Amino acid sequence: MPIQKTARYRVLANLLDTSFGKSSLRNYPNHFVKLSMPAEGTVLVKAQMIVSVGSVNVFNELRKKYREELLETIKRKLEEVQKQYKAAIEATENVQQPTVQKIEEAPPKTVRLVLDSKTLQEWLEDIRVSGYTTQKTCIFHIQCLAEVE
Repeated sequence: MPIQKTARYRVLANLLDTSFGKSSLRNYPNHFVKLSMPAEGTVLVKAQMIVSVGSVNVFNELRKKYREELLETIKRKLEEVQKQYKAAIEATENVQQPTVQKIEEAPPKTVRLVLDSKTLQEWLEDIRVSGYTTQKTCIFHIQCLAEVE
């Protein structure tokens, strides 16, 4: 499907280019958030957190805490992107440009990113397990979609 609102898509795609090697959000040494835009009105959010647990039972007890912590980090990142979008639009408006023929309509001044809780997926990945101890190091993944309004 062709992109309908190309100006908004261009600005958002630039802001959401947060590959792990470039500039993923790191609030703590064990949190990572990556955003991408697979379709015009959809933002794919991937968040990871490194956790150390004694057993799967302990993790199941702490799963809700880890989920809430990662979702709070995701919400902060989405709010940050909304502010960056507004600043980017204001910056482009302040630049004096020569008169050219308008090819696309101007992007909206603000954008809202709303997290879709129905698309939330979470899973646990073991990265270090020792036969001598019950302590495990794992990566807790959350993946979900956010709608662009």
